[in-house]
Amino acid sequence: QRMLTPLLPRLGPASTSPLRAGPVTLAAPELLLLADGGGALSSTADELAGSLFGASLFPWLAMLYWLKHPTVGAPPGVTFGLTFLLAFVFGSIPAAIGAGALFGVSLADADWLHGSAESLLAITNCVVVFGFRDAIDVEEKGVRAPAADEASLRAAATALGSLSALSAVAVFASGGASVHTPWLGGIG
Repeated sequence: QRMLTPLLPRLGPASTSPLRAGPVTLAAPELLLLADGGGALSSTADELAGSLFGASLFPWLAMLYWLKHPTVGAPPGVTFGLTFLLAFVFGSIPAAIGAGALFGVSLADADWLHGSAESLLAITNCVVVFGFRDAIDVEEKGVRAPAADEASLRAAATALGSLSALSAVAVFASGGASVHTPWLGGIG
């Protein structure tokens, strides 16, 4: 312990003088201009996000192909749920185009379009969870869910997805759609 004592710094009394900031220098002032210059940085990020969104489709399709291969043995509810995610993808594309064309904003800023698109993602999550729940039941009980259960899961997801799309069409058809019109009248 004696050897460590000289290595420790000695603390003096606390200073009572106020802290003063020194001069501020910008390492990269051009980045500040991009961030504050009329949304230049955000438009670049939106363009990049759109490109990445489209490019992510190909690995997803490859994963779905592999997942549905008979040797993999993935639970059918899970494969349907992950395939249903394509409804979210293909529902988000026209919603994003509509948000930009109608209001000049991104999809995240058009509340009723964003709510409708995100509901497809919520449906997908539920279907995947139910698919894994059925797979766990098969492992624990050794009983496979009847085909009727799987068909009813598919029918329920399809019906809810259709209602989601219909909710966006109903807001638009009402003629009172603005960028911040609440999705489902604010109850959803």
